[in-house]
Amino acid sequence: MEHTVAQTMDVVAGHVPPGLVDAGAWRAAREVAAHLPAACARGFYLECRLSEASSAVDWIVRVDETGRDALAGRGPGAGLVAELRADPAWSRIIRFCAEWADEPQLRRAVTHLWLEFDLDGGAPAVPRPSVFAAFDPQSTADLAPDEWAALLDRVLRHLGPEAMSPATRRALHAAVARRPAGAQVPYVGSMLARPVQPVRLYLAWVPARLLPGALHGMGWPGDPGELAALLERVDGPAPGVAPDTGMAHVDVETEVLPRVGVELTFRRVEQLHGTIVEAPFLERLVDLGLCTDAKRRGLLAWPGHELRTLPHELWPSVVARRVNCVKLLHQPGGPPQAKGYLLTRWAPASRRARGVDEAEGVAGIPTDASPGSTA
Repeated sequence: MEHTVAQTMDVVAGHVPPGLVDAGAWRAAREVAAHLPAACARGFYLECRLSEASSAVDWIVRVDETGRDALAGRGPGAGLVAELRADPAWSRIIRFCAEWADEPQLRRAVTHLWLEFDLDGGAPAVPRPSVFAAFDPQSTADLAPDEWAALLDRVLRHLGPEAMSPATRRALHAAVARRPAGAQVPYVGSMLARPVQPVRLYLAWVPARLLPGALHGMGWPGDPGELAALLERVDGPAPGVAPDTGMAHVDVETEVLPRVGVELTFRRVEQLHGTIVEAPFLERLVDLGLCTDAKRRGLLAWPGHELRTLPHELWPSVVARRVNCVKLLHQPGGPPQAKGYLLTRWAPASRRARGVDEAEGVAGIPTDASPGSTA
């Protein structure tokens, strides 16, 4: 491949906070990115553990329609290297991308994929991702339970666990059918990279105060009061410190499992100019022992944006960096954990200048943007 995602990563290398992502973690992420054609990506995350105990960083790449065609072996910049094409997990991703490109119903329902690479032990020789399919909220908002079941089955036919049991399928369908009125299912994922491969189901548009009860109603076996207490604790003595709850996820394997993740989403536009308005929340995490002060400073140092011409493109793009969210991981009876998500996104400068991408909260970036980062 002439151009890879690793070269795109190099554009923001000088901004990466060493207190969050050390040289070894960055090198491992870049080694994985070197396996992927540059055309397949429109953004990527560095997923950072915020506690003192862990320096592990995972890498997550966004694949939209252009990337879909590249992974399916179609269009310019197409095709994966031979060792990935020969891997069973990648073969399933390639088949899904081909079906996603060819089937109008699937094109309407699925907007993009995220491929997540676990790098706790460094970069493997053949990197294998977990896969998350993003659903279009307008196309799926009014789906009946049986329509949701059919859509999930269709996506997971290729992307799901290799031997998904009927019990897992029933538990997944039931959880979606029993979600609160108005709640959205933004993603479904499969942990293909892990020895145990549960299905991960996401829930959105549920306020924090209602979330524990909503999850319990969907079959989550944890104590709603215990999760509510955690959310109240991170919100501080005076409520309002924590960001809004963006999404939550549970894993399903014959039944809904006890571990739950809750994403607290940061405001976006201010980060284009290097400001995280949720700084008091990060201080609260430090006070609770969920984040080190060095990693707090690293999060604050990450945001900004700049105008760059990427190695595989002819025209300038606005490259934006932001802290998308902090995820709280809650295991009933165990200590909570926190992760921070450093996001890099880019788009042609003319589109950003016209504010076309308002859905991402980064409208109005001028074409002469000074250095400062997105998703």
